[in-house]
Amino acid sequence: MIKNIINLIYKILDYKKRCFQQKKAKSELKTKNKYAEMKEIQLRPKIDTNYY
Repeated sequence: MIKNIINLIYKILDYKKRCFQQKKAKSELKTKNKYAEMKEIQLRPKIDTNYY
């Protein structure tokens, strides 16, 4: 009887540990996946009529 209870407690603790590790892994993926989006800008050496 006591062995069954102890085994149940170990299973619960193992489940909580696994849940914690999954949450931690998800948060690490979120921080690693952030990237800066680069936008391309084209500049031309042209002078407009309003620049004078």
